[in-house]
Amino acid sequence: MKRAICVIGCIISSLICNAQSQKISKDSINKLISESFIISNKGEYTKAYKQLIFALEYGKKNASDSIVGEAYNCIGNIFFAIGDFEKAEKNYLLSKEALLQAGHQSYLIYHYNNVAELYYAKEEYKEAEKNFFKSRDLALKLTDEYKALWPTYNIALIKCSIEDFAEAFFYLQETIRLYQPNTEQQPDIIINSYILLATIYSDKKEYENALESLREAEAIALKHKVYKELIKIEKHRTVLYDSLNQPKNAIGAMTNQITYLEKNFENQQSLLKEQNKLERDLFEKESSLVLTTELNKSQQESLKKIKLFTLALLTLFAITISVVVLLYRSNKKRLRLNTSLQTKNKELLDTKEKTEYASQLKNNFFSTISHELRTPLYAVTGITDVLINENPKEEQVGYLSALKSSGEHLFSLINNILQINKYDANVIELNVIEFNIEEVIEGIQKTLEYLQKENNNQVHIEIDHRVPRKLKGDSVKISQIIINLVSNALKFTLNGNVWLSVKCTDCESKENGYVILHISVKDDGVGISKQMQSHIFEDFYQESIQLNRNYEGAGLGLAIVKRLLQAMGSKVVVKSKPNEGADFSFSLSLEYEERSEYVQTKEIDGMYTDLKNKTILVVDDNDINQMITRRILEAKKANVIVIDNGFDAIDIVEKRDFDIILMDIHMPKMNGYEATKKIRNFNKRVPIIALTAIDPNENNEKITSSGMNGVISKPFQLDHFYLELYKFI
Repeated sequence: MKRAICVIGCIISSLICNAQSQKISKDSINKLISESFIISNKGEYTKAYKQLIFALEYGKKNASDSIVGEAYNCIGNIFFAIGDFEKAEKNYLLSKEALLQAGHQSYLIYHYNNVAELYYAKEEYKEAEKNFFKSRDLALKLTDEYKALWPTYNIALIKCSIEDFAEAFFYLQETIRLYQPNTEQQPDIIINSYILLATIYSDKKEYENALESLREAEAIALKHKVYKELIKIEKHRTVLYDSLNQPKNAIGAMTNQITYLEKNFENQQSLLKEQNKLERDLFEKESSLVLTTELNKSQQESLKKIKLFTLALLTLFAITISVVVLLYRSNKKRLRLNTSLQTKNKELLDTKEKTEYASQLKNNFFSTISHELRTPLYAVTGITDVLINENPKEEQVGYLSALKSSGEHLFSLINNILQINKYDANVIELNVIEFNIEEVIEGIQKTLEYLQKENNNQVHIEIDHRVPRKLKGDSVKISQIIINLVSNALKFTLNGNVWLSVKCTDCESKENGYVILHISVKDDGVGISKQMQSHIFEDFYQESIQLNRNYEGAGLGLAIVKRLLQAMGSKVVVKSKPNEGADFSFSLSLEYEERSEYVQTKEIDGMYTDLKNKTILVVDDNDINQMITRRILEAKKANVIVIDNGFDAIDIVEKRDFDIILMDIHMPKMNGYEATKKIRNFNKRVPIIALTAIDPNENNEKITSSGMNGVISKPFQLDHFYLELYKFI
């Protein structure tokens, strides 16, 4: 303690001697401005502000516009840092006036860059970009590539913000060229430039270029020991390796993050020591300037300041000792936390691997079970359709209708479960096509006719005459939403009414080629209690166990409705009371056209009533499926040839002409994909339709790339089956 007091005394004596022998010079003021810039970047805004006000007063008294301009610019930086944009802009304006008056061109480069950063923070990107270009152009005009680095990099950031990646790529390359590694330019600029380049490459799926950019960034970061940026690099690598399905490399990148986190912590400790030394140096320099000023006024005031300064040094010394003690204790605690963090991270990595494996098993299970369930279900519904169309006995009609209804219900349940699995994995893609809402609703009415009769309900349909005949949207998913809502209404209503309404809410304006349809499904059934309305959109939920007993269903319909509407940017609104029915409604914005008439399904229905003189090849290895498909086609007077494998199918197509080929996918010897590719080598004319029990949404790309023209998923509705055949025949 005595030694410290002696040292402080020597410092004070030296400062007094220097203060008496020096006068304030312009160089001292310039150093003061530079020091204020450094300490303001460390968050000591009050101290920096006082020094800058002193420099500003000096510049005004001595008519030094360059000092005035620099001081105002740094004051503007302080207000910008604390979020007072109005005062920051005011000081930047005063800075510009003084710098222009002084002809201080080189410092105007910094000024324009700072003003641009202010506009960037306010999200005024056009003004920000304009000022960054001013800064960059002025630097290049003065052949000062050193100062051109910052605005060039900032221009690249703006281009990234507005998703102009081509321009961003150019200016990032320019930033890398301008970087001067042996100067005071911050290495984090060039590191982040490479990271942004990696992001752009990754977005374009150029993964090797992305990895190469990250390697360049890593080399510079390691050279400068910038662990914060190294952590960021490893995070990007983790994402890239996940995209490339390289889990081991991803785990390695995550492990490197932990290593660099530890090194970053050690580096922070070293920086803290350097910070304490810098603060003491800054205090010494500041005291010299203060003492010089006070000596010019009076010796007595100088002595008072020296006493205050001595007290401040003693206080700082005491605070420093306290901080060191606290840091020592904190360091020990952090070491314990880091050890715990490493353990937890290892556990999380193990859990992540197990979760990914379990997710893959689940997806494989659902894909397999989909095929295994659809195949026998096709036999049930197909044979039922065949028997119904073969004039069964009157007492058998009821049994067959019940069997068909049960099969359709089972098919709907299977589809809902599989769809929930896909939607949980966020696999919802919208397929926008032209459609007529009247045709969609007519198809829904036919689909749910059995359920309507089962509960003795009346369905009332109202379609606004102002709704355009030709709309654009995902008609399949819109149909699925309405089917789920109407089927729910029919299931929970007995001897009652269901109203389906489609209204056009802004058909008068029709701005930008879009209309808004408001679709409502209302019933006078059992209703839903208020407290349960927030739960009915959960998976497998029904309002009570009693409902589960009384009404068919797994509680998935409304959960699917919610997910599909979210994908379309909409949501469902519920109004209901117990025993007073329920009203479900939603709105959709759809593109429309008025120029051409839409061909209705009714006009087509009569054209595929028979397939006489049409020769159809059915390729399927399952005997029951062969029999069902043959009977369905022969009922329409088609000539049907059945083949049970891909090799024989290729041989017969080489020898005979067919109007259409129905191709199964999963077959022994040669599957449907391979058989289709072989046929396409010598026959590109004949339509080939996949007739399969697999989910077409999961294999659509593979089906298309093999050369098939379309897909019919088993089990199917007869109307849909015949309509698909007609499209190609």
